[in-house]
Amino acid sequence: MQEATLQSIWRVVAYMSLGFLGILLMTVALGQCSDSSERLGGHWSTHTKGSFIIEAGAGPPVRLEHRNGLRRTVVAENPFPAVYIGDDCVLFTQSVGWSDFSNSGSSQPLKELRAACGKQHSIPVARFRDLLDRAEMLADPLTVGGKRLSRADIKAHAIRGEPMFR
Repeated sequence: MQEATLQSIWRVVAYMSLGFLGILLMTVALGQCSDSSERLGGHWSTHTKGSFIIEAGAGPPVRLEHRNGLRRTVVAENPFPAVYIGDDCVLFTQSVGWSDFSNSGSSQPLKELRAACGKQHSIPVARFRDLLDRAEMLADPLTVGGKRLSRADIKAHAIRGEPMFR
């Protein structure tokens, strides 16, 4: 009887140890896939959602968010780059499809420069094929596809919610 009780106690201890080890491993794994945020300025930030699922050629999803108190509004998915330009306004680029070149027979990603201010929806500013980096997006005036665009003009359109092209 005593031997059976001692074996039962050892089994319980062994199962509890395995359970503790499992919880410890899950905690470490969740820590590796945690969310992160980068504050851009004003009420704007980018938010990266960690995930256990790794897709080939893709990183975790990034969201551009406008925060007002406890309320978060997702304005764009996977914006790159996104920069704060003052007056609670941001500029960001997004892929919008592919552009075909009939003379070469190849295609290239087509990007769209967008702006958003405060609670307004984002507006299209320009379409282009070349990449823009943060430094180029912070320039005033900004040159996109040979067009010179002033930051004040971009902000004015974004505040009114008027696209700069159709």
